[in-house]
Amino acid sequence: WSFTAVVVVLGIATIAYTFLGGLRSVVWTDAIQLVVYMGGALIAGWIVLGQVDGGLGGVLAAASEAGKTSLFDFRWDLTAPFTFAAGVLGGAFISAASHGADQMMVQRYLATRSVRQARLALVTKSATFSTTAACTRRCWRQRLPRPRRRFPARKI
Repeated sequence: WSFTAVVVVLGIATIAYTFLGGLRSVVWTDAIQLVVYMGGALIAGWIVLGQVDGGLGGVLAAASEAGKTSLFDFRWDLTAPFTFAAGVLGGAFISAASHGADQMMVQRYLATRSVRQARLALVTKSATFSTTAACTRRCWRQRLPRPRRRFPARKI
């Protein structure tokens, strides 16, 4: 099968089951995709850990020796980059801006039975996204070199 044919066939199938099954079919498809993605991630992690000397214990020991096991920086230092508070606050603003325009999120709001449930969906997703963003940013900060300043820092 060509790539174009596969895209067309899957597109037609998706339109058909969405049209016939409505939102319920979309929710079930999302649930099945979650199981497939998480299953694939767990299997991949298991395979990778099987290839590493010492397995999970070896990975954790190496990470600890390299200082990569601290996940959050809870300091209240406004000059320190990548603190937990900055990640949560920044993530809250980003998610609040994107969640009003994202088709998937709007679909979730419209699928709720009341305005209260829609608000709960927004707050829950925003908190989850903010925490995930803070954790991800912290992990990447530990892996990447600090950026050079383009302009000299001046104290006022």
